[in-house]
Amino acid sequence: QRPGQNQSIKVLVDGAVISTVTPSGSQFATYTTAPFTPGAGAHTITFQGGATVDQTAFLDSVIIADAN
Repeated sequence: QRPGQNQSIKVLVDGAVISTVTPSGSQFATYTTAPFTPGAGAHTITFQGGATVDQTAFLDSVIIADAN
């Protein structure tokens, strides 16, 4: 996120929020969600900004891993 801004990012699976991440500063950092099991079939993962005004947070190197 830009310095001086406060942008949270919601992580959704099939439209349900599974985690909300708030960057701690303006440098890239690693964030994780708690493990989740979406069940069989195709699913949609969405990253959604939580600010109601123009604030920017960038995502880079998103990794989806099997928890097993």
